[in-house]
Amino acid sequence: MSDTMPTMNDLYGGEGPGWFHAHAPYIRAVAAALTAAGFPIDRWDADPNNPRDGNIALDLTRQGSIDGRPVWSHDEVNVGWTEDRGWFLNTVDDPHGRDSRWVFDLGIARVASPATVAVAVAEKAGLTVTVNDGGHPDVDFPDHDGEHDDIPFELALRRYAEATR
Repeated sequence: MSDTMPTMNDLYGGEGPGWFHAHAPYIRAVAAALTAAGFPIDRWDADPNNPRDGNIALDLTRQGSIDGRPVWSHDEVNVGWTEDRGWFLNTVDDPHGRDSRWVFDLGIARVASPATVAVAVAEKAGLTVTVNDGGHPDVDFPDHDGEHDDIPFELALRRYAEATR
């Protein structure tokens, strides 16, 4: 590649998963960091929506405890990401069929390192964890909206695809 900025066609015009799936390696890396931090994962997905999003469902049947009580006293706990919003924690309780959902922004960079995401989730649980950052920096894109081509944002996501090769 030359010194010029690549275009969206350079990044996604040929073989490969394409734009709609470019965030999957990043979501997978965050799921691995959560596992390394001691949060068992039930499943993760990276949906090809516009804006792109991902979800990591924690496996509450295998969670740890603090002072004999579960770390998460909810029916569901999900760590979510959308390219236009960033990272958040979503808890779900269904007492008497009311389906109460609470969303907590993690307040971290839009493309935070997987280790940063894991530490932020741990903080919401009242835990302190250490996770190797794997050399990935926190990269924020406060003006990214998913509606316009954003090559630096795409390159930040692409680092995770290249790390798995």
